[in-house]
Amino acid sequence: ADDVVTTLRVRATTTACAYKGVAAYQDVVLPDRIERDLVWSYPAPLPDSAQLIDLLCFYSERVDLVVDGVRHSRPVTPWSATA
Repeated sequence: ADDVVTTLRVRATTTACAYKGVAAYQDVVLPDRIERDLVWSYPAPLPDSAQLIDLLCFYSERVDLVVDGVRHSRPVTPWSATA
């Protein structure tokens, strides 16, 4: 979360995974728009997924991802369209 350089807003949206537990979602608040439910995390993951606590996940189809200075292309999947 410390590496995120935009404003996030907590949502009421949740989903459940039998392996990881309940995911909580956040919006990304940009100057000109809000990207709803773009970020998710597992604030209280199941024991076998404890390493996920405090990590954020983004739909790579909908963000500009730069890792170690290298920009990655956006994949095209069913989640490519904005929600």
